[in-house]
Amino acid sequence: MRNRTVLKLFGILAPIFTHLVSIFLPHRKARVAASECRNKSQIMALVQNLESYMDAEGKTPLLAKIKAEVDRMVAAFRSGLDRHQEGARMFEEGFGTPESTLIWQDLGGVWCRARLDWLRADKRSGIAIDDYKTTATSADPADLARTYIGKGWDIQAAWYLRGARAVLNTTKAFDMTFRYAVQETYAPYAVSVVTPGADALMLAEKKILWALSLWARCLERDEWPGYHTQTAHLALPAWEESRWLTKEVSDAF
Repeated sequence: MRNRTVLKLFGILAPIFTHLVSIFLPHRKARVAASECRNKSQIMALVQNLESYMDAEGKTPLLAKIKAEVDRMVAAFRSGLDRHQEGARMFEEGFGTPESTLIWQDLGGVWCRARLDWLRADKRSGIAIDDYKTTATSADPADLARTYIGKGWDIQAAWYLRGARAVLNTTKAFDMTFRYAVQETYAPYAVSVVTPGADALMLAEKKILWALSLWARCLERDEWPGYHTQTAHLALPAWEESRWLTKEVSDAF
């Protein structure tokens, strides 16, 4: 299947063959079976195309100009953390474990998973979870304070800490820290280190408990509600009215 010509022919012939065979199978719609087969063929083709961009070690090559920019970002990131009073040990090679996966069973028997960017754990400094974020706008903490809730960073932090407590068998919240290292994607690639406050984490924990309860209930009843079934009316935001009034005044003839 690694030959693209064979894969292309397979994508054309397999759905037709499946359609013909399915006609003789009870309780199986031929069109549905053919559609499923066509979708699987497209997925196989996509995987094949992705594999063609990887080398033997599974690495993805970059254009020279992109690699140069990535190298500058990495250098600026490390330099920014080294100058930070509390960030020097973040993502430091030899001091922590990258890409750690936590799996645990939570309330209601719900299985949960978290994939940590970087985990540091020792008896002296406790447990620290580091997470890397990039932004095309601003990494200024004052700006992030207005946007991090909408991005779900509060829930992510509370979720990772919850998983660490369950998997690492610790209940001492004061021995656990979670920090985001946020880097701008444009020169000079400035870096800031932020962490959700205790009040944000407390509210995020309530959101998580609600979500776990809802998920368990949906699994038990096999009911998966969506949004309201009635038409919702979208109110005019105050900022839009203000923007338009300002435009009317400034553009008046």
